[in-house]
Amino acid sequence: MSKYLDKFIEYMRRTRKAVADETNPHRKAILNNYYEHAAFEFSNRDQDILTPKRTVKNPLYHVKRHGAEMATYEGLDEVQGYYNAVNLEVIMLNDEQLMVNDWGVSSYSTLVRFVSGAKLATEGNTEPFEPETIYVQSSPLAMFWPYNTDGIMLGEDVYELDRPKIEKPALADVVTLEMRVKATKEFLPAEASEKVAA
Repeated sequence: MSKYLDKFIEYMRRTRKAVADETNPHRKAILNNYYEHAAFEFSNRDQDILTPKRTVKNPLYHVKRHGAEMATYEGLDEVQGYYNAVNLEVIMLNDEQLMVNDWGVSSYSTLVRFVSGAKLATEGNTEPFEPETIYVQSSPLAMFWPYNTDGIMLGEDVYELDRPKIEKPALADVVTLEMRVKATKEFLPAEASEKVAA
């Protein structure tokens, strides 16, 4: 198995365990929301995130990629547009350190992205990339997600803290979108898993 996919699965398992181990009811609700959000997002099922059960009616997202201006997405339509773009990317989190408090969650992790050399060339990278080759980017990521008193997500503040490191991975370590979605199925909530099976 890809070492990156293996670390992604470990990230999901550790988040699931954090939910199970939390004894404070409010913080448990927050962690469960975060865990289910991750399962849906990495399964490309963002329509299950933007529901009253998990997200407020007017969410506010701030996303800061390294070297770029802060992007703001406000309201369900703009946030849906953000997810529509994200769903085209093969991205995942590795090595997350997750913290929960009464206000929400904070996280420090490695953002991993698989991308073609042709795509990298259009993004301002000056290195010579082979257009058909898949490369892996990795960068430190900090996230702060506030929640309301009912454990419903208010939004996301996401910060890429440094310029991504770009490498040519071993073929066995390359992850496709289909591989990530398949690996995430075991973490979907029971009702969602039943829909998948049907």
